[in-house]
Amino acid sequence: MNVIYCRLSSDRTGARVGVDTQEKNLRRLAAKDGLSIDEVIADDDLSAYRPGRKDRPGYLRLLSLLKAGKVKHLLVVHPDRLHRDPAELESFLPLAPRLRVHTTMAAPVYDLATSWGKHALRAATNDANLETAHKGDRVGDARERQAEEGVFGGGGRRPYGYGVEVMERRTWDREAGEYRMLPVAVPYLDMARSRPDEAALIQSWARQLLSGVSMCQIVADLNRRGVPTSTGNGRWTARTVQQIITNPRISGHSTRHGEIVKAGAYDAILTEEQRLALNDRFTDPAHRCSPPGSVPRWLGSGIYRCGICDDGDTTKVRRCNGRPVYHHGGHCVRSAAEVDGFVTSVLVARMARADIAEFLTPDRPGVDTASLRDEKLTLLARRDALGVAFAKGEITSTRQLAAGTGYIDARITAIDAELAATAAVSPLDGVADSGDVAAVGKAWSAAPLGQQREILRLLATVTLTAPPQGRYGVFEPLEAVIIEWRDGGDSDA
Repeated sequence: MNVIYCRLSSDRTGARVGVDTQEKNLRRLAAKDGLSIDEVIADDDLSAYRPGRKDRPGYLRLLSLLKAGKVKHLLVVHPDRLHRDPAELESFLPLAPRLRVHTTMAAPVYDLATSWGKHALRAATNDANLETAHKGDRVGDARERQAEEGVFGGGGRRPYGYGVEVMERRTWDREAGEYRMLPVAVPYLDMARSRPDEAALIQSWARQLLSGVSMCQIVADLNRRGVPTSTGNGRWTARTVQQIITNPRISGHSTRHGEIVKAGAYDAILTEEQRLALNDRFTDPAHRCSPPGSVPRWLGSGIYRCGICDDGDTTKVRRCNGRPVYHHGGHCVRSAAEVDGFVTSVLVARMARADIAEFLTPDRPGVDTASLRDEKLTLLARRDALGVAFAKGEITSTRQLAAGTGYIDARITAIDAELAATAAVSPLDGVADSGDVAAVGKAWSAAPLGQQREILRLLATVTLTAPPQGRYGVFEPLEAVIIEWRDGGDSDA
């Protein structure tokens, strides 16, 4: 049996041009050698350098034919189309003790029935492996240089928030030893520049998270609205959003192997303090995302209190006679749409008042956050040193150990509070600072549900009363809803 094997490592267009060209050349070779082809096997867009990463279906088909002893002549354009990994070749040789491998090279036939044929094929495979390794070294050096210069290295997905079409590209000038802007024939995505629409969305995530909105609420809102990812498809996850807003790139930094190698290399979408504050937030277990099914879909779910129990328990939403209602333990059954509509109107009126300014993000004097973070790292090291000293017997008093760690823990807590305050924002920002009632109402409607819920938590305590007997279908706002303002203002009942 005579078999042609073709392989192309990378085929981004999916056109199979390289594979088809290989087959044509090998059919000419077969005709020249007087061989009739029984089967053509191809692997398109699959590498042979790291075989463990991705199986080659065509290659596995070839192995099955070899195990059955069916293949006598194998035609490949070059031994590197068959193997680039010496270990894989050694697994191949025992299956092909009589195989003759034909190539289009100057020494075209490797007779594996002879020791010389095996030696020659091993040498060709080792050369191909070395060539690939050298290419990897060159690419690594180029990536290092690109990172240090703040040039996007290319490859992989477009970083969300970046990529603006331009007609020039930063290119390495070998003679000058520097990067220069050179014109290009087709539009090029400049990954150092931010996309205004995506940057605005990222900034919105940061504001919401730093004002207390849960990550789950943000992700649910993105998927509900069908906001596209950088690839234009797929669904958002908490992990994806977290990776975007905590990556040093989002503050303008170029990185290599996780280390910042150049600051200010790209457009900064978030400030460094925002990014670091978000990093701190995600280390807190209290902010872990809940399962998707538990994300609230109503303004007051889990917030409105039950006026019957009067013990701090909150109401949930369920369906009753086909409509969503707030309830708690079978009582305080109130129409969810009617309650939320009334609470919204009251909140909008409250936010339009001039004294709402006390709830907005205050102007803060300059804080040396870098010194605070350095101090925190020093304190953490000292706390560890105290534990080591106690284990070695250098500190023998448990009271002394407890006093030292207590002082350090208290100071770390204070530092965390100062750092959080520098980046924290009020959920009212962008909504309550809009001006009159109409403007506030419009801003409220545009705000995500998570932000609306945080505004509700900030401004008021809402309690639902039970409907009078025989009037379950009647909604009287002043009877059904009690609103107590957290600033001590008048209650609305």
